[in-house]
Amino acid sequence: TNLVAEHIGCSRSYFCIIFKRLSGVSFGYFLQQIRMGHARELLLHTTGTVTEISFRSGYNDIYYFNRVFRKVTGCSPMEYRRRCGGDSQRGLK
Repeated sequence: TNLVAEHIGCSRSYFCIIFKRLSGVSFGYFLQQIRMGHARELLLHTTGTVTEISFRSGYNDIYYFNRVFRKVTGCSPMEYRRRCGGDSQRGLK
């Protein structure tokens, strides 16, 4: 949040207020949804490990990534890959 606010030239608190007013959701929630969408795509279309995917999705803590992923999707990253990936994994890196 600080980097985005700094980039557009306003304070963090002002950015958060304006972002929520315009989008209806907090910037943190918005960013989480973007990251989780990216993680789901990587789980389905790559053979990367969950640790690699967490880092590529912007999470430096694998345990936190797993907790957030489970909260958002209702299952662990590996369960998601098994349930939704099936035989469609293409092995793209």
